[in-house]
Amino acid sequence: MKYLFAMDLSVVNERCFFPASFKHYVHASEHKAFSTPSCPAADCFATFGFHDEKRWSHLLKVLATPVHNCSGLIAVIKIFRPKVDDLSNLLEALSELSQHPTGIEISNSFFEKTIPKMVQAVVSSKSIFSNNLPLLLANKTFESVTLDRKDCFVLLSLAFFGLVKQPKGKFSEFSLLSLFEGNSVGRREKLKCFLQYFHFCATEDVFGQVTFYRKSTPKMEIPKWHNLSLNITDALALTSKIEDAKNFSSIVDFANKYFSGGTLGEGCVQEEIMLCQHTEATIGVLLYEKFGDNDAAQIFGVSKVNDTRGYGKSFKWQGLHAMASARDKNIVIMDAVDYSRCAEDQFSADSIERELCKAYTAFKSSDPDAPPIATGKWGCGVFKGEPKLKIILQLLAASACCRNIHFHLLNDKILIQEFEEFKSHIYSKSTSVANVYSIVKQYCASRTRDQELQCLFNFIEKRL
Repeated sequence: MKYLFAMDLSVVNERCFFPASFKHYVHASEHKAFSTPSCPAADCFATFGFHDEKRWSHLLKVLATPVHNCSGLIAVIKIFRPKVDDLSNLLEALSELSQHPTGIEISNSFFEKTIPKMVQAVVSSKSIFSNNLPLLLANKTFESVTLDRKDCFVLLSLAFFGLVKQPKGKFSEFSLLSLFEGNSVGRREKLKCFLQYFHFCATEDVFGQVTFYRKSTPKMEIPKWHNLSLNITDALALTSKIEDAKNFSSIVDFANKYFSGGTLGEGCVQEEIMLCQHTEATIGVLLYEKFGDNDAAQIFGVSKVNDTRGYGKSFKWQGLHAMASARDKNIVIMDAVDYSRCAEDQFSADSIERELCKAYTAFKSSDPDAPPIATGKWGCGVFKGEPKLKIILQLLAASACCRNIHFHLLNDKILIQEFEEFKSHIYSKSTSVANVYSIVKQYCASRTRDQELQCLFNFIEKRL
């Protein structure tokens, strides 16, 4: 096992974090070992079950006897979570899997094969993470944690048994226990995704690493949009889903400021669906502190384990993804502002600058051959973002980063046609980021005076 904690040299000395069991490891960027950050442990690190020695000792004694059924499972969970006594959703999920053509093996082998492997993972956690696992906190220019995929399985097994805690206040809870309770169809379908993941890892030899990045753009490094002479980058409008993007594209997670949103609770929209499909990415719930306005994140090397269909109340687990062993996904994480209370606020100067900075931070890369960005109508669902505005802002941010961008607009044929016409016009004019930005500002300022204002695309075209 090995994991690495790195920070940007432009801010502090280059640092890496290795566990006690680490022997020798050189990261791609040749980081060197370092002592852990000088801040209180409660603020910087996750807390695992083994930190409570008395209850951990009791847990190990209980786990010495195989867990054969849900009664045994509850007995294990209650050692650290005494209030948990309802596994009805888990039982129902296993029952439904037993009647599914590709789920029957998951159900039949759950207590025989999968739980024993998860118990082994839990027992091994003390030796793996004895040096503590650093969390990726807000307002750091660049930090990363790299984990072996086998250790992702360990962390998610700990979450299954409710054996992880983070500092209070700025993290979502990293626990699967809320998915076990009650009779929620949405939670049950998400739970099936996790059960598929655990079964896959218990029966297949997983390999490779997953890297979790967090980055922030200092105020002085935010582009001066009105002076940016770069041309508008290449862009496409597509009917496919973001998560189905090919050629190692960077797929965008329309994130909540608390990473994962309702993935481990209620909610089955874009972020929750993406994380259920790419199950290892949910470890970001443990690592990522609440995002600030200048923060974004990326996850490299995750696999798409689950196929799903539907959205919201129609969300359903479909089975194991055909290429579940492939480690070709790069997830870009950026949270939009919630404008559901007042949609007009998104056209204010501050809002425009905030969303541009957020997208720029998410898209920027030191790799001159960075793949295209696969995105869509960012923040345009329950957050009530205006699709054309969000497309333009993402286009400007991608152009500032010199990266191509693909907008996955599904079946919105009208928007696709409008964007293609708009794109043809701005390319014919060889216009710059500064020109388009200036016209967007004019448009937003005009909205207070003209409630019948024309389409943003048309407004820009007429002024180029």
